[in-house]
Amino acid sequence: MHRIVVTNGLVVDGSGNQAYPGDIYITGDRISGICREGSREQAEYEGCRVIDAAGLVVTPGFVDIHTHSDTTILSCPSADSKLRQGITTEIGGNCGYSLFPVAQSHLKELKEFLSIFPGERSYSWTGAGEFLDCIEDAAPAINFGTYVGHSAVRLAVKGFERSAANVEELAEMNALVLEALDEGAVGLSLGLAYPPGSFARDSELYTLMKATASRGKIVSVHVRDEANSCVDSVQWVIDAARKTGASVEISHLKSMGKANWGKVKRSLELISEARESGVDITVDVYPYIAINTVLTSLLPADVISGGIEVAKRKLQDRATLQRTLEHLAKRSGSYGGWENVVVASASNLKHPEEVVGKSIAEIAATRSKSPEQTTVDISLESLGSTMIVCFSMNEEDVVEVFKAPFSMAGSDGKILCTEGPLSHGRPHPRNYGAFPRIIKWVVKQKKALTLEGAVRKMTSMPAERVGIERRGLIKVGNYADLTIFSLDELSDMASFENPHQYCEGIKCIIVNGEVTFEGGKIATRNGKVLRL
Repeated sequence: MHRIVVTNGLVVDGSGNQAYPGDIYITGDRISGICREGSREQAEYEGCRVIDAAGLVVTPGFVDIHTHSDTTILSCPSADSKLRQGITTEIGGNCGYSLFPVAQSHLKELKEFLSIFPGERSYSWTGAGEFLDCIEDAAPAINFGTYVGHSAVRLAVKGFERSAANVEELAEMNALVLEALDEGAVGLSLGLAYPPGSFARDSELYTLMKATASRGKIVSVHVRDEANSCVDSVQWVIDAARKTGASVEISHLKSMGKANWGKVKRSLELISEARESGVDITVDVYPYIAINTVLTSLLPADVISGGIEVAKRKLQDRATLQRTLEHLAKRSGSYGGWENVVVASASNLKHPEEVVGKSIAEIAATRSKSPEQTTVDISLESLGSTMIVCFSMNEEDVVEVFKAPFSMAGSDGKILCTEGPLSHGRPHPRNYGAFPRIIKWVVKQKKALTLEGAVRKMTSMPAERVGIERRGLIKVGNYADLTIFSLDELSDMASFENPHQYCEGIKCIIVNGEVTFEGGKIATRNGKVLRL
């Protein structure tokens, strides 16, 4: 007998095919039946819970392929900011950042590396398996899987050392990656713009990409440069995929800085040509024109090499400081100019309220210093923990990426909450509203995608890309992850000025056959850890 029946909804099943009115039956944690309107048989309703979705859209639970929720899920296993936007499955560990492997000899460096993310972390685990065990013990409200981050692997072996990996070090990195993949990590993520991942030579990256390919898993890549050299950076990924045989996913494809607007079209052309030649490459994208990154990423790589304490010593040298200031002046345009670089959080500052929510230009004026010197000062004062939001992208570029047949949705956000320690600062609104915004902005306002096409990019496409079976499609035998919403009411409420706001229009969410969210409240936590 069916346990739950969702009736009278407009079913958008995640395949990209045309929506249809119908009923969905759930038994246990699976979809046990689907009846289209007009072919509906007399259902056995006695003893079933009936959810009337009349006037509502029923989709698979949204799948967020690109998140950093691994850093906060243990602080908030109810996954408030993500679940409440209809997301039922998340993949963390992107951009080279992951909370494992943990090497006691380099634990201090790992903590510094991850200090840009909010939340408390015990680091009581060593590898992927133990980390996923901890999440499982926390009983999350969503399904969760994670990449192993290359930067975390490099930290475990070499700390922040900038030198090339020798034979022994590379063998150790390779073993750590394979161990993580064998323990359930969905793939390897590269953060080529951030130290220490940015210190790796091609030979190191190729070796680890080949190791990932040998396990049939995917490599997610934050490219080296998303501004002046954005096209060349995409070409490197294509060449690396071709040389190693790896399946690759380019993270949040974009072209930053007004001088580079439009270049994303050339990147899309290169990717399309590579796909036609047999390269397995896709991209993800979020529906905003602002990026979110760490302030120290603007500093020269050789200055930040070794970590923040080493950087402090280096910048005491007048020549190094002057070179750094000149470097920052040249780079500011790529980030939208100092008036468009806004401090989102600075967890290690004694008085973060003095800078959070203000642009570097505003803070510089208050301090009577140059924006470049202010950037250096805040980076050092906050021990490298300052996060920034930069308004540096073009709307039409974002829409072009969404329209590409090989693109899919990814928030690049993390689990936050409107109360408690995860409610501080002015984080990017994508943490609260990315997926509803895709439907509201890309589908309804820009008319760049059909509802069916957008839902596919938010469900079945990312699930298939990372190898998650039986999710992302409303299909008999699949796990019963469903998001039910009002198309008219669906709205991302989070703004850059007031980001800690949950979206509106989500009526009901079912995770693994249990009603998890209803009536504006989280009813239960029924997510599963995904070991792929």
